[in-house]
Amino acid sequence: MNTNKQLAFAKYFLCFNLIFLLSSCGLFERLRKVHDDKKETSSKASRVVDAARDKTGSPYKFGGKTAAGYDCSGLVFVSFEEIGMKLPRTSAEQATVGKEVALENVRPGDLVFFATKKGDSKITHVGIVTEIKEKEIVLFIHAANSGVQEDNLYSKYYQKTFIMARRVIK
Repeated sequence: MNTNKQLAFAKYFLCFNLIFLLSSCGLFERLRKVHDDKKETSSKASRVVDAARDKTGSPYKFGGKTAAGYDCSGLVFVSFEEIGMKLPRTSAEQATVGKEVALENVRPGDLVFFATKKGDSKITHVGIVTEIKEKEIVLFIHAANSGVQEDNLYSKYYQKTFIMARRVIK
């Protein structure tokens, strides 16, 4: 057998053995599941961002969770409900769901929480991260007094009032 044929045979032999080894120990299935889970997470995050963005321009209404108007936690509640995820109704309760993530590790679909009352650290506001453009341009959607809109998490006001971020989409 010439060298090229031997090399080709060796490659096929190694590939076959690798596939056999991965499938026989279940590693192939676990790797596929990890990949599928990441794809599902990304899909859910994209869907919740789209659900929230569909409400852009809606008016602010205290206690609101309909097209007639949303408050911040109502927007989050309804947007997650639309993708089949149940969250508590208030921002303080929503701040107990999922796991905390560092600000520099947020990704679309994560929740961001704020304490907007001067001198108080109690959570009073929530939004959903929508897009990361650059290191300090992280957009989030929320129901502000002027209605549902996107703002930069790194603006002076939001940096001053930021409390934490949480990941609820696994």
